[in-house]
Amino acid sequence: MLHIYFVRHGQTDWNQLRRFQGQQDVPLNELGRRQAEAIAGRLKGARFDALYASDLSRAGQTAEIVNEHHGLPMARDVQLRERSFGCFEGHTIEESRQKYPELRAAYERDSLNFRIPGGESRLEFIRRVGAFFEGLREKHADQTVAIVAHGGVLGALFSHIISHKLGFSSPQFVPLFSVENCSLSQLQHDERWLVISLNETEHLRELVSQGRVVGEYA
Repeated sequence: MLHIYFVRHGQTDWNQLRRFQGQQDVPLNELGRRQAEAIAGRLKGARFDALYASDLSRAGQTAEIVNEHHGLPMARDVQLRERSFGCFEGHTIEESRQKYPELRAAYERDSLNFRIPGGESRLEFIRRVGAFFEGLREKHADQTVAIVAHGGVLGALFSHIISHKLGFSSPQFVPLFSVENCSLSQLQHDERWLVISLNETEHLRELVSQGRVVGEYA
């Protein structure tokens, strides 16, 4: 059975400002590093066979702090990057509406298929993430794997799993949840995908009052 510990990266300054980060390489801020230390403590006693991280620095920095207790070779994979939001990156939702009103309206009419200029459609994103995790379950069957990536990646994975379960010929976007910075979610695969936990944040209790940002845009 494959067991996955999925960690969203720690907070960045753009998280606080609620700017589209996408594939911009924004590092952790001070609170983000403290959040990473908290999830590292939460996972200190866990045993992993492999560690993967998005190649963007906010995920890589979080993974490095987690890995201080494990000393594993860390695979940084471009396939684990957040969705590319193209020309929206660096803007808040409201700023994107003001600067690109026609593009924003087109995106809101069909957020699954519309490709933001310079970015990727949500459908392309779900397919990218789904392909990565299907490959992961084949490569690491009967192992425990830690993954440090982005909230959007976890949402894309759930959309992939649910779309497949419901028999859709093409992936659909399933907006079921948001996840907090440095939250922990756990999944297993043994003939089928199973969600064990979602958005565990007990280890962040002492940091909650200092800043809470959820959602893929942040």
